[in-house]
Amino acid sequence: MDLKQIRAQVQKITDYSPEIQAYSNQLDELINLAYQKLWTMKRWNFAQKLSFLEAYPDITSDRELSDPAAPPILATYTDGQRLVTFNQNVYTMNNKKDIYEGNIIQLGAREYTILQILSATQLTTAEPIRIEDGVASISDDKSWRIKARFYTLPEDCIEILNLQHRDIPVGSGGQGTILPPYGKTVCMLPRMEETMGLREDYTQTYAEAYVPVPPHVVPPGEKLSVSFTQNGQEIVGGLASGYYFELCWSLISPAKQTGPLSESKIVVVPTNPAAPSALYSMTFNFLTWDDKAYQSLNTTYSTGPGTSRPLESLRKVIWYNQNFDPATGTRLGLPKWRQVVNGTNTGVGLNVKDRDDALLTADTSASATILNLTSFLPGTKQYREYDGQHLRIRPYPRIDAFDFQYGQETTLSTVPARLRDFFRRLELRYYYKPQMLTAATDTPELPYEFHQTIVYIVLEDVYNKAGNLQLAQLYARKADASLKDLMKRYVDHQDTMVVKGQFGVQRYGPLYDQNSLRNKSI
Repeated sequence: MDLKQIRAQVQKITDYSPEIQAYSNQLDELINLAYQKLWTMKRWNFAQKLSFLEAYPDITSDRELSDPAAPPILATYTDGQRLVTFNQNVYTMNNKKDIYEGNIIQLGAREYTILQILSATQLTTAEPIRIEDGVASISDDKSWRIKARFYTLPEDCIEILNLQHRDIPVGSGGQGTILPPYGKTVCMLPRMEETMGLREDYTQTYAEAYVPVPPHVVPPGEKLSVSFTQNGQEIVGGLASGYYFELCWSLISPAKQTGPLSESKIVVVPTNPAAPSALYSMTFNFLTWDDKAYQSLNTTYSTGPGTSRPLESLRKVIWYNQNFDPATGTRLGLPKWRQVVNGTNTGVGLNVKDRDDALLTADTSASATILNLTSFLPGTKQYREYDGQHLRIRPYPRIDAFDFQYGQETTLSTVPARLRDFFRRLELRYYYKPQMLTAATDTPELPYEFHQTIVYIVLEDVYNKAGNLQLAQLYARKADASLKDLMKRYVDHQDTMVVKGQFGVQRYGPLYDQNSLRNKSI
């Protein structure tokens, strides 16, 4: 059953089906609450995803250059400033901003957090760079190293169920040697890792464990305003008069993590009586609650305060409601937010390379311009309700190896370029959170024979709200009986194997090898 059928089933049983959108929206909210409640009761077999976690090696001058005889890539930085400039393009860093932003760069004998990657030749750090021995600046550092120490899990991940190196594909650091699978990567709680005193910067060709690190929380968006400008002849297409949109926005962290949505706003494209068929562009303004421009004021990173300024590195992305009537400006149900993309904006030629990418606004800008209806592309990324909290892990040892590498290929703007990349991945199976049911045809990601369970849970809430405790208890029993059948068939059972082992007795407990997870006492 889809959302419309579930809603109709509830209305039929309660014998109450007014043609009021507000009542339908209330039922849809109860249906989604029941859906989430059912989903989080157990580790269901159907609530799992099999994916891959891309592992990236350290970036160094030697590794980035395809020609060993080429001049090295040198880093330039100044004491007390936060800007690092390279004399050549570092393609891997620039192409994988979502991996390396928020991670680590080592300059000299000290590590710094990368706050932003400005281009293929520049990045900023979160704190001022310090140089030893009173040196004012360094312009020939070829020992720099960018490290992928932390990895952000998929945004719909609730819990990791399995993470391991598998033979998909097999390789040995690009050597082409066929090896057996490395095996399971176990989870180690932070307190245990700290108690064992494992080396945080230790690297290997594969990871033996992963350590959960505190989640990153992205703040919510606030307010917005929208204005329209009539397009000139140089613009191909535009937004037609009388077309309605419902819009909102959210912040994106350096690692492409999304925060909660701002308040939404319904706008309509204006009409020019002198030119009824004129097309318009839209200017989207990001505002704070007190109507100030939502932007970072740090436009230079070589002067000013030594630390990062407010809102620095927080980019903005725009969302539009797809469950919406553009002719009347009314919602068709609960909002279904989809990401606004670059689209086909100019007459220079089709921007095939990035037309489907999110329309990102820099942290230093408080506005974005939408020139064409193709920015509202159907099927783009849908917003998930996760309140801006994103889980991260730290593999141990840090993976500093790859199976294959691909060179940078620069092509015409109308053809996607093949980006420089390194390839190694871990197989990831995780317990995920489903999308909300908003459109009439949205269907629960449950086995079809148990969609009725959602109806029973909703009816229990409806009758409790109406004060009919007898019918509420009746449907509570029906829901419990249906849940028992669901658990018999679809609960993820874990086999347990008990092995008798031995532990060495030491004065301060077991003694561990800091280079691995082996117990040296055995």
